[in-house]
Amino acid sequence: MIRNVIFDWSGTLCNDHQFTHELTNATLQHFGSDSIDFETYKSEFKIPVDLFYTKYIKDVDIKTIDKFFFSLYLERIKDLNFFPKTNLLLNFLKEFNFNVSICSTLSQRILDNAVKHHKLEDYFNHVMGNAFDKTDVLKGYLNQNNLIPDETIFIGDMPHDIIAGKNAAIRTGAANYGYSNPEVLQQEKPDDSFDSIEKLFHWFCTQQSPTNKEKVIATVGGLIFNNKNEFLLVKTNKWSNLFGTPGGKIEYNESMEDAFIREISEETNLSIYDIEFICIQDCIQHPEFYLPRHFLLINYIAKTSDKNVILNYEASEYKWVTIQEALGMPLNQPTRYLIETVMKK
Repeated sequence: MIRNVIFDWSGTLCNDHQFTHELTNATLQHFGSDSIDFETYKSEFKIPVDLFYTKYIKDVDIKTIDKFFFSLYLERIKDLNFFPKTNLLLNFLKEFNFNVSICSTLSQRILDNAVKHHKLEDYFNHVMGNAFDKTDVLKGYLNQNNLIPDETIFIGDMPHDIIAGKNAAIRTGAANYGYSNPEVLQQEKPDDSFDSIEKLFHWFCTQQSPTNKEKVIATVGGLIFNNKNEFLLVKTNKWSNLFGTPGGKIEYNESMEDAFIREISEETNLSIYDIEFICIQDCIQHPEFYLPRHFLLINYIAKTSDKNVILNYEASEYKWVTIQEALGMPLNQPTRYLIETVMKK
């Protein structure tokens, strides 16, 4: 369940694309360059910004350019607009005690002024500006505040946002309604994608649902064998940093096998076949799991011919191992039981 939410600012909460285009043109003209049209701005603007400005402005250092641009931004901060339903989303997150923060490349001074001017201070626990290396900023933020990566999502509208979230080993959300082409964002394989703030709001409603704690949760997982008769194990924070099987919850109106295929693809990038049901384990508030939950663990074995494992935010490490190698590893108890059950077949 997600409890920590980190938003990018521009293109994610703040709809300032036209606004920053106008300021960029004013900056270009101030330093002797011609203005550019909006389509050119959208296709050419890059982070870090010196990659953009060096094409149009010669012999002026980026600090001087930034100082002028940000002075204009502060002068017009009252003109900022936000995406539709942003207030609805922020009020919901506040009401249900989500830990909400901002991580942006914008200057700290601008962010602080924007948040204050638009009366948003009560919605954010932390406002992190000057985040030119978002990977380092996100990692530091998690460590300093003892946040659980599996309970944290970073939502942004640029490819570098998705890359930074993945590098920080947290869940990533693509704001497809923002400034990047959604197809470009999807190339970075975000864990979740949202076409509007309203869709984002509905997604958070499902995260808040108390049913995860109060009802039995059906999950699928299993041992995926390669052509060397080795199977894949992954290490996760959720299971006390022990090795276990990839898998996850069954969605509404989804068969168990379809859920198994989907979860393995999402968590490992593997396609599987020859799926065989093995057992069901009744897992009630297991001490190795980080939250008190009642799971029905529906276990399978399957085969794959794929070799390229790509982990999502839920796992930190993977290994291909034989049965005997696995038994000597630090395994969570349900995985050890599954392996022993497979050995008896």
